[in-house]
Amino acid sequence: MDCQAKLLGLLEGKEQSGLCALHPHVMNHLGVDPGDYVRVCSVESSTPHEDQVLLRVWPRTRDAWSECPDAFCFRCDNEIITQKGWQSGAMFTVRRCETVQAAAMVRLVPSRSLSEDEKSSLKSIVVHKGWPLYQGALYALNVNGEPLVVRVVSDHAKADVLSDGCLIQFTEPEDLAKHTRRMTQQLELDRLRQEEILLTQQKSDLERDLRRLREDCSQIEKALRASEEKARQTQEALKDYQQKIPAVVQQKALEEQNLKDLEKRVRPLRSEEIPEINIPEAEERERQARQAFKEALQRWEESLKKMA
Repeated sequence: MDCQAKLLGLLEGKEQSGLCALHPHVMNHLGVDPGDYVRVCSVESSTPHEDQVLLRVWPRTRDAWSECPDAFCFRCDNEIITQKGWQSGAMFTVRRCETVQAAAMVRLVPSRSLSEDEKSSLKSIVVHKGWPLYQGALYALNVNGEPLVVRVVSDHAKADVLSDGCLIQFTEPEDLAKHTRRMTQQLELDRLRQEEILLTQQKSDLERDLRRLREDCSQIEKALRASEEKARQTQEALKDYQQKIPAVVQQKALEEQNLKDLEKRVRPLRSEEIPEINIPEAEERERQARQAFKEALQRWEESLKKMA
């Protein structure tokens, strides 16, 4: 997959060779992420296969493209622009690189003399870098805490990148003072930027913790105010209850006096003997009275009939 993009110029803040920064629209179109490889070639090249350059995608924040009016654009390092004679504003074909060819051997020129231990350390470092390779490429790194710049001088036309298993050879150091100074400053700048990013993150974390602490304090203050309000209401209820106690005591005393008076009135009744009632005899008397009433009613009705 490929697309056409405009070269805006240098990749600011990066002196390493073989790097490019793609606009997010280009990255989305190609389906590439930071660390992936792309091949770039001028649209005007008559031999695009021979002129194409392998570059590694370097991360760049979306805000860094805010001034770019063209969504399909990119930047790359100065070494490539200088070697190829590329011009800002020119159009290029950017193609996603599906596979890369690892170099079998690479010869590097260091910016200073190296001890055998430093050479061993350097070899173990560079084979894992995945650097795009081309003649004259410059790379900066730290070896045992000391900045160092190396330049690629071997012919590796059929190789694309450094990788595991690559044989590393060193030639005599040469004067790379201007590159060393510039790239050492860039390494220090990268370190400071990383520290700035870390401090910014720590500041963000502290601000987040502070906001949470303020929210917790706010919740505690609300709970405290609610507790104080509840305590005030309880105090008022207690005060009101204390004011009602005399009336309650007086009412209780009045009820006790009424009970005593009632007891005095009931006591004589308890002393009287209640006559024993013979229930069967009472029932018999009731039956006889009902019978007598019934007979008298019959005689009355008969008298009325005779009078009629």
